[in-house]
Amino acid sequence: VVLKSTDELFKTTGQFIGGCQWHPFDHQRGYHPDPYWGGIYDAFRQPKTALPMFAATLSQPTEQPLVTIAHEMTQFSEKDVTVFSNCDSVRLTMYDGEHCWTLPVQRSTVSPSASPAPPHPVVFRDAWDFFEARNWSYTKRNWQNVKMVAEGIVNGQVVCRDEKMPSRRSTKLQLRVDDMGKPLVADGSDFIVVVCEVTDDLGHVRRLAKENIRFTVEGEGEIIGDATINANPRAVEWGSAPVRAKPAK
Repeated sequence: VVLKSTDELFKTTGQFIGGCQWHPFDHQRGYHPDPYWGGIYDAFRQPKTALPMFAATLSQPTEQPLVTIAHEMTQFSEKDVTVFSNCDSVRLTMYDGEHCWTLPVQRSTVSPSASPAPPHPVVFRDAWDFFEARNWSYTKRNWQNVKMVAEGIVNGQVVCRDEKMPSRRSTKLQLRVDDMGKPLVADGSDFIVVVCEVTDDLGHVRRLAKENIRFTVEGEGEIIGDATINANPRAVEWGSAPVRAKPAK
């Protein structure tokens, strides 16, 4: 059986040798002028929203219970709130208990022989109202309660939790090094990705930030690329500005 997509993998009868999802990263395809944007990581290896969806699909709650809110709580966010989970059900709470919904995690029934049956995303219809959130922040002056809490439930017990709050004003720059757990080698060819995230005072990433970040290096190292390829300064996209850096040889 030739599998063309992940969805087809779930819809098989189980009579197949293997399957894969390509490509894990956004990349320049070479044979086509447009980049491939379908990865679960971007070209700088930063995780995208699809990553927790795959994680929930490929693991069992007895091994690692998972629940992830796939919503950014901005003025442009959809009214429906999607949650990825491998649990039996998900409880979503808003405004410290003002709203509360519980929905079961539906699993695929197309392929009864598949084990385990993959879970579907849980969608809470019309759960997000930006103007209601704005009222809590500016009229009630209780911005601390503007948050979503998702709880994964297995056999009636809460086994995992995720919390999401909207970001407020851009006040900080947060640097992190994505070394993928490997030591950097000063051989002239090795490099790492350094990610600068625009955050508020509490560390929430400002996904709608539009700043330009200028990087400098102190010590024995250098940044790969410059303004001619828009590498440095780097425009913030989805709240972050990644840059590649390498040590001196």
